[in-house]
Amino acid sequence: MATLLIIHWSVRWLIVLVSGSIIGRFFIGWKRAESFDPIDEMLLGSFKKLMILQAGLGVVLFVFSALHTDALPLLLMHAGFMLLALGLAILPSKWKEASPSIRYKNALFCVIGALVSIVAGVALFPGGWRI
Repeated sequence: MATLLIIHWSVRWLIVLVSGSIIGRFFIGWKRAESFDPIDEMLLGSFKKLMILQAGLGVVLFVFSALHTDALPLLLMHAGFMLLALGLAILPSKWKEASPSIRYKNALFCVIGALVSIVAGVALFPGGWRI
């Protein structure tokens, strides 16, 4: 169980790293009206897959933690914020056929929204962002 928690904690830093790359690259792509290239697809796909992995790990941890803790309301709020973040991470797939400018803009705001939701959900825990 402790190993699973360490993996869950570690994956969030990969998500932060990939989302930071997306924010910088997509903002520039949106403002310069560039075309959506394979690197952009890879970054967005990586972000989505990392979020799905993180959600899966979180569900397993939630099931086992909810049985052994008095902090169920805190866990439910965390799960709610994380499900919102997951939804925002998956949403850019909807604009696959849109123009590059719309794809960059919409994906950028979805990633920023997902990060805001992640920060809010992790901040619920005392010392939530410490390593």
